[in-house]
Amino acid sequence: MRELLDGLMGDARFLLRGIVSVMAIWFVVWSWVRTKSVVPTVGALLLGAVVMWGVANIATLRDEVGEDLENNGAGERDTSLLPAGGGLFVDSWPNNAHG
Repeated sequence: MRELLDGLMGDARFLLRGIVSVMAIWFVVWSWVRTKSVVPTVGALLLGAVVMWGVANIATLRDEVGEDLENNGAGERDTSLLPAGGGLFVDSWPNNAHG
């Protein structure tokens, strides 16, 4: 049963990468046909490459984001660049509405 599910997941990944590749190619071609300009076409090509990289490395991205979310607030913050009051949002207006 596990081998069957692993095979199905592998097929789904392959299909997803194929669909994203076709969409990226179509996006580049559509950009060229619509604008007849190099700059938007190169931008579309770069965007397609970034999206394809993200789809191919989704596990790495998921793990990195998970680590960031798990460690949110757990480590020490670098307070050397904060204002003297200690917070990022220091109310310095003389007639502020909060007090």
